[in-house]
Amino acid sequence: MNLRAAFISVVFAVISINAHAADPKEIESKVAELNSQSIKLLGVSLNAVRYLVGASPSSYLLYSYLESSGEIAYVRELEAKGYVKVQVVQSLPDGTQRNEKFLRVIPVGDGAVLQRCVVALEHNPAVQGTLREKAAQRP
Repeated sequence: MNLRAAFISVVFAVISINAHAADPKEIESKVAELNSQSIKLLGVSLNAVRYLVGASPSSYLLYSYLESSGEIAYVRELEAKGYVKVQVVQSLPDGTQRNEKFLRVIPVGDGAVLQRCVVALEHNPAVQGTLREKAAQRP
């Protein structure tokens, strides 16, 4: 299955989740299922996809925060899958915060394709319409 088809499968799984589910346990269960599908189809968790969407050569993430929060694991998922190239830099490009390390997360190859697919959802009227319809069904 190619990357675009896998991503579309995950998107349709998101859309098919009943937005009106009243039971928080049911919602948690569906999100866990969606995360499992993301791992199965894309090879990374939903949290990793979140970092991929925000990845950019001009974005600098505070390394100490990523390590202390444990969120570095999501970036490492992307790196292990080959979706991103990671670069540790000392200080920001403008020379400020010289005592801090930052992580640049740069989408490459299939990671760049996946990022574009996720961002394209924002501009896809069919998906937006479906999500608006689901939201309108809520009481």
